[in-house]
Amino acid sequence: MNTEEAHTVYGWEDVTSLKKIEETLVQDGFAYRYLRDSIGKDGQAFALCSTWLSSAYARLGRKYEAKGVLSNIASVTGELGLMGQSIDVKDKVFAGNFPQGFVHSGFIRAFLDILNG
Repeated sequence: MNTEEAHTVYGWEDVTSLKKIEETLVQDGFAYRYLRDSIGKDGQAFALCSTWLSSAYARLGRKYEAKGVLSNIASVTGELGLMGQSIDVKDKVFAGNFPQGFVHSGFIRAFLDILNG
């Protein structure tokens, strides 16, 4: 059993789902909610999914990657540090609901997971 498989993350021990997410939904250091829907390809990363990805990395002991994801999110914030629902990765701006409280909560949770991991 490798190091990742020895950890439990959010109640599951199999990291197959995380690997699949990394392969399909993580692009340029941000996590997308889905690849495509009835309208077409998702054009923006989903900030809350990115915070969940950071928490998963932290809980697996992958702190460097966890910090990298949070750093990517923080790089989009303005001087007030506010975060929105979605991230236009190309233009490095938030889109959708702004500010988005759930994203702030997820960011704090991921930060605490890194500190406590």
